Amino acid sequence: MKQQRQAGFSLVEMMIAMSLGLLVLLGATQAYQAIRLSFDRLQALSTLQSSLTFTSDTLLRDVRRARQIDTDPNQDPVEYVLHFSDGSNHRYRLSGPDDDATLELDRDDDEWSPLATDLRRDTPLLSRVGDAAHGAWEISLTFRDGANHKTHSFMAVQRYLAVTPDAATP
Repeated sequence: MKQQRQAGFSLVEMMIAMSLGLLVLLGATQAYQAIRLSFDRLQALSTLQSSLTFTSDTLLRDVRRARQIDTDPNQDPVEYVLHFSDGSNHRYRLSGPDDDATLELDRDDDEWSPLATDLRRDTPLLSRVGDAAHGAWEISLTFRDGANHKTHSFMAVQRYLAVTPDAATP
């Protein structure tokens, strides 16, 4: 009697195939995690950039338009009041914990609107540069990026004072 050989894979062949399949699956999982991490970082960077662009544009426009800027550094949170020639005021403040503050804006209606989050409060938002008569200000925004903090600074000049320097208030 002739023995028939069974068609199929042996146990050793199945173990080798499963091991190779597991290695391929592990490699695909690692690639997916790396791509996902890269995507998350890119998305966080994009959010930070759009927040920085919007906030800096808003602050630069208001500082340039302001006739006078008042602040009381002893107040907590520190509030910056920008007075405009049409009689309106915009108030800015950094509120919340020192390491996770929110920049807020009040446009003359006692309604605070958030402009940017994930900021630090240890850097002054607005700092006068040079003589008050020239109306030059440095705008500093320190964003939290994970465990790191990045400070972005911009210069702005009050147009009213740049044109009429004798109009500066003491």
